Amino acid sequence: YKVIWSYRLVYEVTRETVIILDVIHTSRNPLTLRLVK
Repeated sequence: YKVIWSYRLVYEVTRETVIILDVIHTSRNPLTLRLVK
């Protein structure tokens, strides 16, 4: 049970970090984002 909980916690934190980094990257390079999308 603890292993699963820890895995979920790590997953959630990682996801949040990725989203934050993506937002920062997007705000710095709006043109790049448009080209990628």
